[in-house]
Amino acid sequence: MGLFGFNYNKPGPGVREEDVPKEGIPLYFDIIRHRFFKLVGLNFLYFLVSLPAVIVYFYLSNAALYPVFEKIKVDIADENMAVWTMFFLCSIMISLILTFAGTGPANAGTSYVLSAYVRHKHSWVVSDFFKSIKDNLLNSILIFLLDAFFLFIIILDMNFYAKSLADSSFIVNTLMLMMLLAYLIYILMHFWMYPLMVTYKMKFFDIIKMSFYLAIDNFLINLLLILAGLGLNIIFFSIIYYAGLRFYVLLVALLYTFFQLLGAVFIYPKIMKKVSGYEFKIDEV
Repeated sequence: MGLFGFNYNKPGPGVREEDVPKEGIPLYFDIIRHRFFKLVGLNFLYFLVSLPAVIVYFYLSNAALYPVFEKIKVDIADENMAVWTMFFLCSIMISLILTFAGTGPANAGTSYVLSAYVRHKHSWVVSDFFKSIKDNLLNSILIFLLDAFFLFIIILDMNFYAKSLADSSFIVNTLMLMMLLAYLIYILMHFWMYPLMVTYKMKFFDIIKMSFYLAIDNFLINLLLILAGLGLNIIFFSIIYYAGLRFYVLLVALLYTFFQLLGAVFIYPKIMKKVSGYEFKIDEV
C-alpha cells in the first residue's frame, strides 16, 4: 500500500501483470508450467524413498482387504483375472494412503522443496529434499508410526465390524462411526503436519496440536484437498484400468507431488498468518 492508498501489487502503470505474485490455483499452474520436470524428479525421489513404507502399507492393505480377496477368489474363475483384480484393489488402497497420509521422511523432503516454490524461492531438489529428511527425521518417523498405528486400528475395526454385521447393534454402529470420524479428522490434520514441521521448530506434540486446530479451522481447504485427492486417484486408476500396467509410471512420475503442491499453495499462506510463537526453520519467509 502506497502513501496515498495505492496498491503496487496490482497490475497497472509501472507494474506488469506477470510480476504480480500469484496465489492459489493460478500459482499452482504457474509452478507446474515453470518447474514441471523438477516436480517429476521430486515425485520419483518421493516414491523411491517411500518404498520401505510402501512395503509396510502393502501388508496392512492385504490384511484390510483379506475378506474381499477371499470373495474374489470364489467369484472370479479366471485365476489371472482374480490376481489382477486383487493387485489393482491393493494398489488403490496404497495410493490413497500415500495421497492422504504419506510415508514420513519422504513427505518432509517434498514439503520443504514445495514450500520454497510456493514462496517463490529457488530450491535444489535433491540436496534440499535429503537435507529436510535429515533435519526432520525424528518427527517424520514418529508421524509415520502413528499413521501405521491408526491404519492397524482401522483394519481391526473393519474386520470386527464385518464379522458382526449380521447382528450389529446400535452401539457397535455408533462406535464404528466414531472411529471413522476420528480417522477422517486425522487425515485432515495430515495436510498440515509436514508443512508445519519443515517451516517451524516445533516439538512433535506441538505439531499434532497445531495440526488439529488448523484442520478444524480450515474446513473448506480440507474439503477441496479431499475431493482433489480422490479425483486424481480416480483419474489415474481409470487410465491404468483401461490402458494397462504400463501406465503405472504415471503414478510414480506425477500423482503424489502434484497433489502435495496443490495443498502447499493453500496451506503455507494460512500457516504464515495463523501460526505464531515458534522460531522459523526456513531461511526466508
